[in-house]
Amino acid sequence: MNVGEKLHHSKFEIRYSAVRCKFSVRPDYLLVRQRVVGNLWEKLIAFEKQWIKGDDRRGWVLTLLPEPREHLRSVLASYWGHFSHACHYRLAHRIFTRFPWLTCLFELRNDRFVPLWQPSEVSSYKSQQRYFQHFFAKAEIRIQRGCQFDKLPAVSSLRVVSEPEKRENMENVRFAVSKVIVRQQGYLKGGLRRRCVESFTFLPSSSTGVSLCASFVP
Repeated sequence: MNVGEKLHHSKFEIRYSAVRCKFSVRPDYLLVRQRVVGNLWEKLIAFEKQWIKGDDRRGWVLTLLPEPREHLRSVLASYWGHFSHACHYRLAHRIFTRFPWLTCLFELRNDRFVPLWQPSEVSSYKSQQRYFQHFFAKAEIRIQRGCQFDKLPAVSSLRVVSEPEKRENMENVRFAVSKVIVRQQGYLKGGLRRRCVESFTFLPSSSTGVSLCASFVP
C-alpha cells in the first residue's frame, strides 16, 4: 500500500469512526450531530421542568437537591467530554442561551463545567460567605450556621435592565437572583461544614428583562 492509499485508508477509518461516534464529518473538522445535542436538550429540559417552578410574571425558584444536582453535573460532564472531540465551542453559547439558569450553577473554565453551588477551596466560614457574595452579589443570601441561618445582605442593589441590555444579559442571569439559600451538607476534609446552595429565587422578567426558562422546544 503506497502513501496515497494509506492516506485514503486513514481518512476512511476516521470518517467511519466519526459516523459511529455520532459526529458529522467536514473536510477539516468534526461536528456533533444535532441528534446528540437534542438528547442533551431533552435531559436539561427534564431537569428544568422538575426543579424550576414559577413563571415570568411572578418569578422563579430553582431547587437544587444533592442527588439531582450531582446527576446534572454527571450528565453535562459526560456530554461535554463527548463534544470535546469535535468543533464544539459554539455549543457552550447555545447551551447557556437555551438554559440561562445554568449560569448560576456552572462556569466553563478550561473547557470544563465547574460547579458554582459550593466553593472549591475555603478555609473558614467567612471565606464561604465571601464566595457566595462574590458570585451572587445582587442577592440576599441566607446561609446555615448550626441550627440558624445568617442573613447576608446584597452587596450591590438590583436594578431594572434597559432594553439594549436584555439581549446582552440573556446568557447570565445571576444578576436576576434575589435570594440564595445555602444549607449545610456534611463536612469538608478539614472538619469545616460543607455549605451548598439549596435554592435560588429569581425576580420576574418584568423587572430584569430576562426569562429564566426559554421555550421547551429545543
